[in-house]
Amino acid sequence: MAALRLLSLSRRARAILRAGAGAGILIAVLVAVGGGAFVRGLAAVSPLTVAAALALSAVATVAAAVRWHTVARRLDVPIRLSAAVAACYRSQLLNSVLPGGVVGDVHRAVAHGLDVGRVAQASRAVAAERIGGQIVQLVFAASVLVIIGARAYEPVAGALGLAAVVAAVV
Repeated sequence: MAALRLLSLSRRARAILRAGAGAGILIAVLVAVGGGAFVRGLAAVSPLTVAAALALSAVATVAAAVRWHTVARRLDVPIRLSAAVAACYRSQLLNSVLPGGVVGDVHRAVAHGLDVGRVAQASRAVAAERIGGQIVQLVFAASVLVIIGARAYEPVAGALGLAAVVAAVV
């Protein structure tokens, strides 16, 4: 009975209810375990560091969304860029809090596939975007290691470069 009443609420009311439930869970956790460690952790970093981390995370998230938007459009399962950015943020949250680190991407693929009526093609788009992102990271890591001239990391840089070339060819 209560579930039926919840379904009959407006979209906005359900969003407010979900946000309230999330805030309630956070408050319960703070009451149960305290917030001292969190406060000490925040005090250990400067506001500039936090701002830089937030900015870099936003750039990385938008880059992933742009990659996905482009790949999805090419595979004829288009997604709006704003929807892609929102889905990428949700995906990162799910990947970071759930085991396996891919549940968010699976959710992103299935949700988009159901929206466009082509789950398989939408899943291919997400997989291609993730592979592209990994290739970018490999190339960037290898480039940084070569540029800084870290002799101890030369074998790693070579292996990363080789992996990037093989992945790009595949």
